[in-house]
Amino acid sequence: MGVESQWGGCSGRWIGVVVGVSLLVILSTATGADTEAPPQAPPLPDLSGQRIVLERPLPQRSELRYALYRLELTHPADPAPDRAAERAGLERFASIPRAGVQRPVFADERTILLVVDAGRPVNPAADMPRQRHRKPGPRVPAEDEALARSAAEALADQPDATTSSERAIVLSQTVARWWADESEEGHPALAAITPWPRPLGESAPAAWSLAAALRSQGIPARVVAGLVYAYEPAEADKNEQEHEQEQADAEPAFTFRMWVQAWVGGDEQPREGQPPPIGARWVDLDATDPADHTGRIALASGVLENQDLHPDAAALADLLDRLRIEVISPRPFPGDR
Repeated sequence: MGVESQWGGCSGRWIGVVVGVSLLVILSTATGADTEAPPQAPPLPDLSGQRIVLERPLPQRSELRYALYRLELTHPADPAPDRAAERAGLERFASIPRAGVQRPVFADERTILLVVDAGRPVNPAADMPRQRHRKPGPRVPAEDEALARSAAEALADQPDATTSSERAIVLSQTVARWWADESEEGHPALAAITPWPRPLGESAPAAWSLAAALRSQGIPARVVAGLVYAYEPAEADKNEQEHEQEQADAEPAFTFRMWVQAWVGGDEQPREGQPPPIGARWVDLDATDPADHTGRIALASGVLENQDLHPDAAALADLLDRLRIEVISPRPFPGDR
């Protein structure tokens, strides 16, 4: 009896220990499930490194006023591509915007003839500003007090800038100065700009801050993703060997860039000796590359403004990987046609 009672007591204690350990394991597992880290978003594709090489150079950007390009969407490298992805790629290609100074003049499934003409802005009847072009966004903090105040002060310092076009130019120049601030803290107007992912390049935060400054002052604006001509020919004043080497290394190419389109115009008054003012339209503005040239091709507008950048970035990466550009007719001046 004594022995049986002793072992019986031990059995009860061992059962209690086993049950306790089991409960502890279950609780630990449940707690671990609750605190499990959320899945990480896929890395952004490196858009800033995208280049589309041309067979021949364009005129200097500052002189280029008209160009006709042939854009071709090549087939995917995968011999058996996903049909849904391929269809989405074709849709993205077909939606290359008609805005600013660019307009498609011919298009089929895989080819677009695109005219970029600084002398003939596009009639924007089908592309008017929407409410989202006037409001703050996740990446466009137009409501930020420091940014809006700095933008308003910049306009107050330029009382002669009375039209929307002039005000937009003042704000573009102002944002350029913000980014040129080399103090350790940087300009306070930029504090609200979300730290940008490096794969988008430095043009991304400049575009977000310019769009925010414009919207904060009542000028509709949208972010544009596209291509900018970036060819720097070799300097002729170097010795012959250095010149030949630089010329061989340099390739005429379009590179990825982000900028802004602002909705301006319609409020200018006719001026003596000047052509009649153009009506309201979208105009390209780039705070960190302000040259007024047509060496730009907009691939998509109103993109890369959401907190989650991956869907837009992935779609653009796919388009850039498969895009080929042929320069058909570049002309320095609109009259030379």
